Amino acid sequence: MLDVEHLGYSYGTAHALEDVSLSVDREELVVVLGSNGAGKTTLLNTITGTLTPQTGTVTFEGDDITGVPPHEVWRRGLVQVPEDRKLFTELTVAENLELGAPRDLSDADREARLAEVHELFPVLAERPNQKAGTMSGGQQQQLAIGRGLMSDPELVMLDEPTLGLAPDLAQNTLDSIAEINDGGTTVLLVSQKAQQSLRIADRGYVLENGTVALSGASEELIDEDRVREAYLGL
Repeated sequence: MLDVEHLGYSYGTAHALEDVSLSVDREELVVVLGSNGAGKTTLLNTITGTLTPQTGTVTFEGDDITGVPPHEVWRRGLVQVPEDRKLFTELTVAENLELGAPRDLSDADREARLAEVHELFPVLAERPNQKAGTMSGGQQQQLAIGRGLMSDPELVMLDEPTLGLAPDLAQNTLDSIAEINDGGTTVLLVSQKAQQSLRIADRGYVLENGTVALSGASEELIDEDRVREAYLGL
């Protein structure tokens, strides 16, 4: 479904990504692990066209989308929920969700998608008129994910969705992501909660200094000494 091959990107002379390759199959949940500065966010931004890779290719659903503008990537069904959420804080919950839906969507389809988001995150149904900026961090994260789901993506990429959340809220967020995947949406997850994320994922990749240091099935990575020591704190 998604194939990244030999991707490279530099900020000046600093190599953020170097010969990075990974794949995500339909209906998989794949996690990307790595310390701060490993290149995780740059990877997502080059996939969605926010940054244009200097080397390598990105293929989605069989089409080369390398360097395709972000709005076109979104139109094709590949959605990124950014690390900093990028909500419209002065707009209401309902207005933020509305902005996630395609403009040409029928009223019936829009209502159906909204109902799915409300079922996943009931607090968004309870507070449609609350301004996004007045919500708690966990609620804002739910809104950011819900807005991403309003376009009914084929693949959703989540950048550090548990960052800054209390442990119980972080686990709840990961449980919701697993539920999204169980519903048939393919997920590429970047997360600092390495051990918890591997437990809900099918496969994982470990980025180290802009390169893929390790990859494999989640249960294998949990048992991998390098992962346990460097990223799981075990």
